[in-house]
Amino acid sequence: MIVEMDQVLVVGMRSGAKEVLSALQGLGVVQVDDLEGLEAENALRPLKLTGTDLVAKETWDRLVARSTSLLDMLGLRADRQGRVDVGTDATAIEAELGGLAEQIERLVAERAELRDELELSATYLPLLRNLAPLQGPLDDARYLAGVAFLVGDDDLAKIEPKLQEDFGTGYALARKPHGGENLAVAAVQRKDVAAFRTALTRLGVSEVQLPERYAGYGVAKAAHVMEERARTQPQRLTAIDQELAQIGQQHGAKLASINRVALNMQDRYGRMEDMAEGRYSFALKGWVPSADTSNVVAALKRDFGGDVVVSTRPADAHHDV
Repeated sequence: MIVEMDQVLVVGMRSGAKEVLSALQGLGVVQVDDLEGLEAENALRPLKLTGTDLVAKETWDRLVARSTSLLDMLGLRADRQGRVDVGTDATAIEAELGGLAEQIERLVAERAELRDELELSATYLPLLRNLAPLQGPLDDARYLAGVAFLVGDDDLAKIEPKLQEDFGTGYALARKPHGGENLAVAAVQRKDVAAFRTALTRLGVSEVQLPERYAGYGVAKAAHVMEERARTQPQRLTAIDQELAQIGQQHGAKLASINRVALNMQDRYGRMEDMAEGRYSFALKGWVPSADTSNVVAALKRDFGGDVVVSTRPADAHHDV
């Protein structure tokens, strides 16, 4: 009686070759050979990621990156979160993650902006509080404008005579101490502002200017707006932190589970790519009675999971001699 046979082809990472070979022999697979050359290349070629496999890998890569980023934004560690079933439908997971990511990223972006502005306020408010009484009255003046600058006592003594040479009585200077220097404001005619600034630059003095986001305000209004925002921003920051903490409590387990699944799938497709490289992989071919094929495949999958790729086909009586 002639027993029908199937060819079993197993591809896996080279580090596991001995264990797979032992398993094949234990499962009754006969004439097991290590493929080489063109035959091995042909066996490995189908593992190169193309089409839907390549799309799936790229999707899982995105899900790993985004879920990792979101966990970091929420200050959560995946290994400290619970586990929930999120499935393995990458398209569905990505759609669900997108809505959650939009909410988290919006809050995190707002928080970063508020922190930047508070830092800006901490730098500029002390200056503006001193500057507003000096320059504020000139903000709406029709013919005069204020030019503010910081300068030490010695430098001020040197530049005043030179300014008087250039502008004579065409300017008036007011000053007050600030941070160990003189905060000075020159009141000049609007038509002379550009020339006065040029003269300061030539003398090595930099004008005090408002931050870009306040550039459209006068000094007095900028100081008022900055004071008000510095008062309310900490409250909003606290509210944002509370919202993010609540999101973490509600969705932390799901985010961590998505991250775990995505990492597993990314690893799986990564191993497939490594196997396709050849130098990292082995390819074994053997023969098994057709009646036992399904049991052999199931056993290999059970013992080695995604570390091997198994394919089978019926023996060809004309070519498989």
